[in-house]
Parts: sequence; C-alpha cells; structure tokens
Amino acid sequence: MHQNKAHSIPITFSIQTLGLPVIPVKLFNAENHSLLLVDTGSDRSIMDITVYNHFKDKITNSEQGQNIITTNGQTSSTLTAQFDFIIEDTLKFSEPFTCMECSVGFNQIQKETGYQLHGILGTDFLVKHQWKIDFENLQIHT
Repeated sequence: MHQNKAHSIPITFSIQTLGLPVIPVKLFNAENHSLLLVDTGSDRSIMDITVYNHFKDKITNSEQGQNIITTNGQTSSTLTAQFDFIIEDTLKFSEPFTCMECSVGFNQIQKETGYQLHGILGTDFLVKHQWKIDFENLQIHT
C-alpha cells in the first residue's frame, strides 16, 4: 500500500517542541491526527491498546500476540493488528502494530510536553520502508 515516491517529512516542530521525532498520521482516514514516535530503539511498531479499542471495528486483521517484558520490567499481554494510516495526505501504509498498554510512558510524555502519543514506529517499519532520519536537517527521508 506504500507509495514508492521519495518524500521528506519535516520533524522540526516536534524536535523543537517535544525533543522527539514525532509525526502526525491519520489512522483509518480519521479526521483527527494521531501522533507516532519514530523510535530507532524499538524493534517493533507499537500502538497503545486504547487506540486499538477505538478503531477495532475498522481493523480487519488482528490476532492474539505474546506476553512481553516492558522496559519497566512488567509483563504485558499483546495482540497484533493491521493499521491503515496516511502521512501528509500522500504516504499511505497498511502495517502490523503490536498493541499493548502504553499509558504509563505515554502519560508521562504528555505530562512533560502537553502532547499525547498514540504509538511508535519502530525499526521494523523503518527498515522495511528504508526511512532515514536526518537530524542535521530535521527531516525523515522516505
């Protein structure tokens, strides 16, 4: 579903405001944007379980995942679901996300920055689509 045309996504605002490379996406053609953190330290793409619950009637492919140990040492059960999303009205994707409870970390980021994260684009996505993060020019090249 991804369009192969080269594209640059600016991350200047999110780096200057949050100190993090965050991009707004529209999940399932929703009117409002969801914020995804581009995270090279995460081996998989993750979506908060509340986002899954909000869109579960639009998700056509999901399956029970595995129990994983999170960075705070807690065990969390997961499921895998296919999410359709659009970036800047031109880049379209249909990608699997590990869905799990992320409120502890995401709520802390919201408390510190005022912005609510909804998910993470991990290295599985970045490698598959050959995204390159250019911190010098604050852009992501697709």
